Amino acid sequence: MKRRLAVIALMTAIVGCFTPDASQATSVNSRSRSTQTPADVEVSRSSAKPMRGTRPDPSTDLANTATFSPSTQVTQWLDALRQGASLQLRELSAFPFELRDTGAARGCPNRATSVDSGNLESLVDCLFNDKLLLEELQSQFPPPSTVVDREALPAWASAWRKEPGPDAIPVEIELIGDGITFHLVVLSSPIGVRGVWKHAEFHPEGE
Repeated sequence: MKRRLAVIALMTAIVGCFTPDASQATSVNSRSRSTQTPADVEVSRSSAKPMRGTRPDPSTDLANTATFSPSTQVTQWLDALRQGASLQLRELSAFPFELRDTGAARGCPNRATSVDSGNLESLVDCLFNDKLLLEELQSQFPPPSTVVDREALPAWASAWRKEPGPDAIPVEIELIGDGITFHLVVLSSPIGVRGVWKHAEFHPEGE
């Protein structure tokens, strides 16, 4: 009997040598965590999948500005204007759309805003029905254009300088005809043309 008890005690002692206690296991785990570097933690966070139902950062949905060309967009918009392509004009425009004219024709306002595509056509008609403007646009298409800083806008547009939103990019166009020069500032943006400012300057032929 004593011999059997001695054998059991011996086996218990041997097993105990190979089984770490809870405090040892905790110590090993804490040492393992302490070896993680800040970079490891950052990689772990970045690789985590987003929670179901969450939406991506809306800033990633912005237009690809690497391929966006204000001058190209403005040329396309003016091309649609000279052709009277209403559907294309709506697709190329952004809202609210602003029309400003220093010398508006009869029936057209000096300032007008289209909050959506519903009344865009009536605003654009004021440009399309300007036969002198359309004549010069047809004969000089595509017109040369220049992207300008807001602070460098021409004097005739100074009253509207602070109106454009932060994404608007002014593009200046000059159409020199016989006895008249049209000055245009077209407000380009990554999501469409936001407005047109027009100024007509009459001068004697030959000047």
